[in-house]
Amino acid sequence: MRPARPLPPDLGQCFSVAEAMAAGVSRGRLRRRDLEAPFTGVRALPSENSPDHVDPFARQVHERRVQAYHYAPRLRPGQFLSHESAVAIRGGPLPLVYPPAPDPADRWKDAADAADARPAPMDGHLLDVHVSTLGDGPLVRAAGVRGHRADPAAAELRVVSGFSIASLR
Repeated sequence: MRPARPLPPDLGQCFSVAEAMAAGVSRGRLRRRDLEAPFTGVRALPSENSPDHVDPFARQVHERRVQAYHYAPRLRPGQFLSHESAVAIRGGPLPLVYPPAPDPADRWKDAADAADARPAPMDGHLLDVHVSTLGDGPLVRAAGVRGHRADPAAAELRVVSGFSIASLR
């Protein structure tokens, strides 16, 4: 296999497929395995895994930020990061998310073992990115994204750390 052609440096670490094609990158280059596809229409250079030595809260917040960063090229005018995704960007406190509890009616699990074992916190990359639409535009419907609607009378868009988020009026 031939080595991959270098990407234009102005694309950065994460970019939309449309931006890459406008910069002259071929569809074949965008399909190569050296690029991640975190969301439809988005490509990213491989990122470092979150460090294992940090506490679970910090790791989950870091992974939420990475997910938000990966989704950012898909944001359209009037859309912004919201809820837990916006809190992670701003550095606010978030609860640690665990996987859903197993169904007690599941006869394949030993009830005594299930009660004693505490599950590990969820990988932050598996948590949804929260994206809100200001006003009556279309809600985001995509895998790994939870869409919301915001009232323009109650919120205004601001850019924080390069991300579009809402602030109360």
